[in-house]
Amino acid sequence: VSLAIRSPSSGDAAGAIELVRVPYHVLRACLVLVGNWSEQDSIDLSNMAISDSAALSNANKACAYLAQSLIVPPLLKGTGMQLPGAAGAVFADGKRAVSVEQWVMLAKSRCNQIAKLAALSAPDIFLPRLLLCCGISSVSLQSMIDRLGEMGSASPDLSKYYTQLLSPSAVSEWGSGHQSGGRRV
Repeated sequence: VSLAIRSPSSGDAAGAIELVRVPYHVLRACLVLVGNWSEQDSIDLSNMAISDSAALSNANKACAYLAQSLIVPPLLKGTGMQLPGAAGAVFADGKRAVSVEQWVMLAKSRCNQIAKLAALSAPDIFLPRLLLCCGISSVSLQSMIDRLGEMGSASPDLSKYYTQLLSPSAVSEWGSGHQSGGRRV
């Protein structure tokens, strides 16, 4: 899997992005770890520079670094650059490496900071699906609603933009398959 992450030695959140390749199972394990971080284990997601691996010996700092590296809201939209973190992770064939189910897990995190980052970082195409989830935190829900509002106000044709997010091709990106008719018993 190829993804763009912030360099560990950079304290500047906007700079020092580098393209790396990691095995898919490692990316998936990191997302599970970050998504299952509990609320009582609150983490400081403020901008932190990691200059050596000794700084990551603390579990909270290690999880904060993973969250900062993988759940990154895009800073510059429309630049043509690969999206940072999990949102831009792709396989060699160009397909998304992080599924909608994994974004749901992150958005439902018990840690409000991680849930909010997931709501701000998930690919646009997944936002309507994330809004349909049960069990997401109010912080995550409000972040998604605000983000959809900002995207809509930035769009020249508001109704066309929202219609595209709910089109059959967009819904197929959610991975739930085409739902037609009722269930047969």
